[in-house]
Amino acid sequence: MIPEYKRSEMNSRLSMSITGKICIAIFASNLVGMVSYLALSVWILRETNSYVLSSALFGCQWILPLVWPTGIARLTEKVNAGMVAARSEWTSALLSVILIFTAESKLVPLVLILVVIRGFCDSLTRSSASLVVKFKETERNKVERDISRIEFWRIVGTSAAGMLFGLLGEQSSVKTFLICSSLVYVLTGILLWNVRNTVTMSPIGNELELDGLHVLVKALRAQRIASGWLWQLGIVAAFQGLHNAIRIAYPDQRLGQGVDGVGIVSTVSTLGVLCGGWVASRNKAINILKLFPEWTLVAIVGLLGSLAVFIPVALPSYAVYFTFMVLFEATFMVFNLNVVTNTEQHYAPVLFGFRTTLLGASTLLGLAITSVFLLMFSVTWSTLAMNVLLSAFSILLSYQYRIRRQE
Repeated sequence: MIPEYKRSEMNSRLSMSITGKICIAIFASNLVGMVSYLALSVWILRETNSYVLSSALFGCQWILPLVWPTGIARLTEKVNAGMVAARSEWTSALLSVILIFTAESKLVPLVLILVVIRGFCDSLTRSSASLVVKFKETERNKVERDISRIEFWRIVGTSAAGMLFGLLGEQSSVKTFLICSSLVYVLTGILLWNVRNTVTMSPIGNELELDGLHVLVKALRAQRIASGWLWQLGIVAAFQGLHNAIRIAYPDQRLGQGVDGVGIVSTVSTLGVLCGGWVASRNKAINILKLFPEWTLVAIVGLLGSLAVFIPVALPSYAVYFTFMVLFEATFMVFNLNVVTNTEQHYAPVLFGFRTTLLGASTLLGLAITSVFLLMFSVTWSTLAMNVLLSAFSILLSYQYRIRRQE
């Protein structure tokens, strides 16, 4: 017989090993995924001379989760999450190979369609990774620790992709990037396949057969605290849309720096997101952020964003914008942790799948609304108007769900 303390120690080491494999896989998957998207975007621009089609490629990755909000839940409901994640990565590898031949044939519409499918695979991998952790751990603090680590390495992978493409983009062809991404997806699939037998999925049962949106509504009603955090997470995601809408107008209109300013904003925001992810991966930082009501954090994020754009001097403006991005990412990760930890295993496939849909929709909606404001107002007042709107929605949701009173 193995003593209880020894068994606990062994389980802890196994747990860390599982999380480590997922972190490596998520980092590598997001790195090659974003690099290949950047390469394809540049390729489309050169083929069509259309900035609209070039930027549309990034939006394509959100389309399938938006039009099929229960899709991820259907695919993860009755199958081990690690197995789903591995198969998703291998599907992305196959799609990367198909994209090589599609790009060489100059079939731009088909490239966009394939990106729609591959974007869904990216979302499926991310949701499945969260499910692995949710079903692996029973203690809330361990779930928080593992989700924080995974999300941090996802951010690092995405951020590193921009720097890697900046170094190799001119010297390498889109074919090279796609070949490399295909090979990496095969390896990340193998890593995730190795965690498939380490968790036991709780049976959902007949009452949650995923045959329509009414099941999602039922889950949202049954998981009231998790739902409150989920909607707050959606509000925070809209700040990403705001950032994408003003990243050109802000340095150009307000600071008069033109193209150079756009590059600086991109660098500042990337560093801010990385720092915010690191901050939110620290337990002490998470505990401090949890002292604030959710609507207060949203309001402070909005206030910092507005203040940065109001300051007409470059250096202090960028310093505040950096702080805005740090707190935005930290708040996003803390709210995401609350969604994961407050969702019962029974409803996790449904709500985690919907989370992907909500994040994409919120980001696009934030971009669209801010763009409309920019047609009517200056970038300064557009940013303020959007931030006031998001803060107001957060306060209304806090009143409706009374999140902190129920915990």
